[in-house]
Amino acid sequence: RSSRSRSRSRSRRRKNKKKRKKKHKHTSSFQSPFQLRASQFEDKQQQRNTCKNASNLMMAQQALFSSQLLQQHASLTRKARRIHFSRLPIGLTEAVLSRVIDSAMESAGLTVPKAVGTCINKINIGADGRYAFIEFRSVYEAGNVLMLDGLKLMGSVLKIQRPKDYIPAPSEYLMTLIPGGIVQKATSSSIGGGLINQKQQQQQQQQQ
Repeated sequence: RSSRSRSRSRSRRRKNKKKRKKKHKHTSSFQSPFQLRASQFEDKQQQRNTCKNASNLMMAQQALFSSQLLQQHASLTRKARRIHFSRLPIGLTEAVLSRVIDSAMESAGLTVPKAVGTCINKINIGADGRYAFIEFRSVYEAGNVLMLDGLKLMGSVLKIQRPKDYIPAPSEYLMTLIPGGIVQKATSSSIGGGLINQKQQQQQQQQQ
């Protein structure tokens, strides 16, 4: 009998132990309404952060692609956007020349429709001050400025023409606007670090 009673007591202890384990497991997995709402809020916040990071990454990739595309367009069209100006009046500055050309282009309706800002990206006046190479923001405006050949400025009659190294640009880039900042990046790898070749300048000036 004693052995039976001992075995029964051991069996009861095992059953009680199992019940306590089950009860503890149930109570540990239970969440109050407040805990449940907090957990749901954290899940939604993580989802928002994931979507935001993915969106930021996509925007950064698009910006990089656009920048690279503009640099490619700038490189392809640079020689079609450069114009040679000669017979400049002595003492003329880049700022004054830029304002005069901008004003004349806008007044004559020669700029890209609805485009704002200056149509000139860069001006390089020669060492003697009598000629300059002007780089325009678009192939369209570089071609149109040729219509201003013979423009009078400070008692001088300007001669405006294509430079010797002119290369026509693909027609699809005719109206593409190249920002001034993009020009520097796109032309920095060209021959001579993107600077105008002095010999070509002098040769063209001698022919004017």
